[in-house]
Amino acid sequence: MFRSILVPLGYGRRVASSDVARPLSLSRRDALLALLGLSAALTGCTRGTPRVREPLAERSNPTSSIPATASGSPTPTPQGTGQSAAIELALADLAGATLIGRQRSSLTGAQRDLLAAVRGGHLDHATALGSPEPTSRPEPSSSTSARPGTLAPKEAIAALIKQERSAAGRHANSALGSTGFDALLWASMSVAASGYASALSAGKARATEVSPRSQLPELSEPDAISELVAQLHALVYGYQLAIGKLRVLSKARARAVTELRSIRVLRDRLVAILAARSTDAPVPQAAYVPSVRVHDAASAGQLIEQMQSALLPYCGLFLASASNANNRKLAFDTLAGTATTARSWGAPLTAWPGWP
Repeated sequence: MFRSILVPLGYGRRVASSDVARPLSLSRRDALLALLGLSAALTGCTRGTPRVREPLAERSNPTSSIPATASGSPTPTPQGTGQSAAIELALADLAGATLIGRQRSSLTGAQRDLLAAVRGGHLDHATALGSPEPTSRPEPSSSTSARPGTLAPKEAIAALIKQERSAAGRHANSALGSTGFDALLWASMSVAASGYASALSAGKARATEVSPRSQLPELSEPDAISELVAQLHALVYGYQLAIGKLRVLSKARARAVTELRSIRVLRDRLVAILAARSTDAPVPQAAYVPSVRVHDAASAGQLIEQMQSALLPYCGLFLASASNANNRKLAFDTLAGTATTARSWGAPLTAWPGWP
């Protein structure tokens, strides 16, 4: 779900980036607001019928069934997609195997919830990859079942973390070797796998149920960058507001100051890309109204988490529109970094970072 965070002072309840100095045409702008859910929360979208390979019942040792990562940069060909779907199913199998049998009693409640979320996310990834149109949103499959694993819970989780990182690297290569929404599909799965690995290492994390992944509008690269720049203007304002409520010399304040500096660097880099294309960049509004009343350190952290979470679909738009390898790498790094930052402030794990 994509949530509205900041609105320009004096405007109606819309996210800051929807009102920029160089506005979109009315029809495309309204479509973008509707698709990203800036005026209201998304409730779902049209779903198709999944086509997922189901090799889980045939496997007795989930940790050895994950295909090795191929060298080079794979592209989303039907063959590559099938192998990646098998990887996702194997990861779901390993997470599920740790959740059942005698091993379950050795897990904490947080670990069980996390493993269930990891399994559900990977099943949804496999469902998308098994669809004739992976970038659409088919119904997730729940017909697969895992057998109890042979590893102790601690060993199984360590193996899962290792395989999550391997899958994240493979999907990242696929993202950087792809274009358009295929690149976003691979990048989203890569960022999700990295998040799963980090959460499993920590032993706990908030997680959301797998929810409908809505379609994004297809924007030109300058338009997508402009939308992201406008949102970054709002983030700068929000961070300044939040920092003022964080205790001086606290780790949270130091981290927020560092993140604010990085946001400004990214914003200036994107503005330079627009300038090189003779495109006017959006300018910041005089003030914004936060959705969270920032009155203490806790509410300041909540505002930062919400802003970073709301930024993810804009990173997805940038990645899907990237016209060259350098910009695609920048967009991928921005998506991955934003997801990491959002989680560090308490945002839940999601199966599809970068999609509404």
